[in-house]
Amino acid sequence: MTNNENGHITNDDTLHNDVDVTITTDNANAELTDDEIYQQISVPQFTAADYLADPFFKTIYNYLRYDELTGDDQNDRKTLLLAEGYFLFKMNY
Repeated sequence: MTNNENGHITNDDTLHNDVDVTITTDNANAELTDDEIYQQISVPQFTAADYLADPFFKTIYNYLRYDELTGDDQNDRKTLLLAEGYFLFKMNY
């Protein structure tokens, strides 16, 4: 990579030598705290109804929340294997 006459960084290894990449940084946002970022974004509020409406996650949610399986051996085996990768917790807003 080299700087061209415009101050752009050019990748000399590309198939097309006329490709320029400009890198800019905005330090104004570099000082935001986690709390400030959280206040600026929209975080979806999921409910039990959302989890139960999801055909993939419904069985996992029922197992984690209520310790219930479907009774279908093949489906329950998948649920038990996949449930190890999930956990539920309640957030206080």
